[in-house]
Amino acid sequence: GMRTSETGVLWRFFQSQKGNSGLIAKLRPLDCEKSLVRIGADNDGGYLLPDDLEDIEYCFSPGVSRMVDFESHLATKNIRSFLADYSIDSPPIEKPEFTFDKTFLDAIDTHTFFTLGSWKDNYLKNYADDVLLQMDIEVYLSTREMRPPIYRCPRKI
Repeated sequence: GMRTSETGVLWRFFQSQKGNSGLIAKLRPLDCEKSLVRIGADNDGGYLLPDDLEDIEYCFSPGVSRMVDFESHLATKNIRSFLADYSIDSPPIEKPEFTFDKTFLDAIDTHTFFTLGSWKDNYLKNYADDVLLQMDIEVYLSTREMRPPIYRCPRKI
């Protein structure tokens, strides 16, 4: 859950948006014109995605912890997953479709952190096709990290 200080920051942000048609007005559900399919577990660890995984070969999934139901399901569809989490030594299960990095995601690269861009470049430097980004973690990415290469690639988040 969110800490009190985080809740306060979010509240102040939303309060500052009152009367402004900016970001808040743009946050609306969109019809993707595809049916939804559940990937992963029925509860935590599962997600509803548009049934549009054709030609997806790779998934980037930071924040593994003790659950890889989503990525295991993707493996049955021949989708390889790049996993990252500094809080564990290895994924809870090993699969040939998994590549694991013991690191956290952040806006800068250090020995325990890397950016989305450097992570993608480490494995798929010249890969220009769509990838899946499964990110259900609390991370504070600065606008410095909003480099085009990784944000142009995913079609599902």
